[in-house]
Amino acid sequence: MIEQHYTTRELAKLLRVNPETVLRLAQRGELSSVRVGSERRYAESAIRAYLEEGAEGSAVPLRRRVG
Repeated sequence: MIEQHYTTRELAKLLRVNPETVLRLAQRGELSSVRVGSERRYAESAIRAYLEEGAEGSAVPLRRRVG
């Protein structure tokens, strides 16, 4: 089975953060991604792993938009 992958914009919208935040996490290696051409793709399993690490306190927390 092929797992769902998200673009930077899709993931940013899903997590309610700026796309630059998602890119920074990927560039620092905190959120796994693959490059497809000039775009990054984020596997659902990588997103879940990042969020689980955050729940345990070792990942950088995402700032939520207020408003």
